[in-house]
Amino acid sequence: MRNSLFFDAIEAVERNVLLLLFVVGLVYAPGIGVCAEWDDVMPGNEGSHEAFMDRVEQSQSASYDEIIQIYENRLKSEPSDLVSRIEFCKFLDFAMYDYELEENPLQEKFDSVFAKLIEDFTEEPLVQIYRCSRLYSSELFEAVEELEAGGFENWEHRHPIGK
Repeated sequence: MRNSLFFDAIEAVERNVLLLLFVVGLVYAPGIGVCAEWDDVMPGNEGSHEAFMDRVEQSQSASYDEIIQIYENRLKSEPSDLVSRIEFCKFLDFAMYDYELEENPLQEKFDSVFAKLIEDFTEEPLVQIYRCSRLYSSELFEAVEELEAGGFENWEHRHPIGK
């Protein structure tokens, strides 16, 4: 009977060791798991928070690039999708804007996409509303006066969301 318990115990240890080795292999395997990506940064080292912050920033930057690609793919397949164009502008305008430094690393991209939107769809109500939403003070009043002078009669029938 002792032999049976002994072998059962060894079998249980082997299963647990195999499971442990499997988990350790996942965590430390190259390119898989958290530790493999961060093993050069040790929390106990001075300056580790800066290294971790750099990693977060890199990760965010990669996410921004992926989202930009999603919008660009959508606009290649549906170039007249005004909602997507405007939402893309809003994303570029605000996603990475640093309110402390008052700067936007995506400003050039935003300027280009916004200018193309205005150029291609000057007469579209959604575009005009979005353009006005970015204006302040006297510029806003002038833009609204321009729009009033042009008339709003046809806007309802051209609004893509209202259909």
